[in-house]
Amino acid sequence: MGKFDLRRRDYVSLLIILLLGYYGMHLNAQLKAIENNVVESDFNTEDQTEEGKNINDFITLYFSGPNAEYLIGEKRNIKDISPKRAIQALIEGPKSKNLWRTLPPELEVSGVSVKDDIAYVYIHESVPLSRHGNYGSSTSTTYIINSISATLILHEPFGIKKVKLEGDINDLLVDAVKDIPYGVDMNLIKEE
Repeated sequence: MGKFDLRRRDYVSLLIILLLGYYGMHLNAQLKAIENNVVESDFNTEDQTEEGKNINDFITLYFSGPNAEYLIGEKRNIKDISPKRAIQALIEGPKSKNLWRTLPPELEVSGVSVKDDIAYVYIHESVPLSRHGNYGSSTSTTYIINSISATLILHEPFGIKKVKLEGDINDLLVDAVKDIPYGVDMNLIKEE
């Protein structure tokens, strides 16, 4: 019986070592993706039209990094991408467990229009901000503005140079000048 217990312990130890090794490799791959500033998700290049053009478009959405120091890009494949769909994807949040949402899930986009290289994003909330937790601080305001701006401006096919937030934004954007269009603070974007 003593021999049997020793063998069982050996097998259990080996199993634990293998599981820890697998977990370590997986964690290392995720950290490397964060270091490279882009986390890929929903990557499918097989959806093509008869003309050979991809009916899905890839866009980089910007979410908060694990320590809320930077915005980190997450590549997404979104069918018939538009500025409004990009903002809706930001509201849905990141797919990666290593990134954090920058926009409250209760936020709704009623429309996005682009005129003279400025995107006008019309938003409102379905739930009062007092129930959002960490939203409503000057830090979250900075990340909200730059997450939206970086996603729309850095996606060159949109041709957007600035972003102006419109609608029910007073509680959402604390300590921010609300009547001007915003650019992107590249100091917040983590580069490779």
